[in-house]
Amino acid sequence: MLCFAEKDFLQRVLCGAGSANIRGEQVHMFKKKAQIQKASYDKENQIPVMKCSICNGERVVGFKDIHTGKFEEVLFVRNDRDLEEFKAKYGVETIGKEY
Repeated sequence: MLCFAEKDFLQRVLCGAGSANIRGEQVHMFKKKAQIQKASYDKENQIPVMKCSICNGERVVGFKDIHTGKFEEVLFVRNDRDLEEFKAKYGVETIGKEY
């Protein structure tokens, strides 16, 4: 017996309703790469920093206030691609590390 999602999937494929995955979402072979919107930060009072956990390897990038030391989290880094997108978005070349 087929569940509802499988029946819906088969109906979409057989009826030519476009390409769909098992959840019924549209799947496209060729997608346009999403444009990275530029963002800014207070370059006079903040520096880009990556906080790294020595226990589990977790990495978070954000900005640290040079006067107060307060850290503002911006992005949880899952892979190197996330880090590169952060650098491109904020125009950062180097990021300091804190453990």
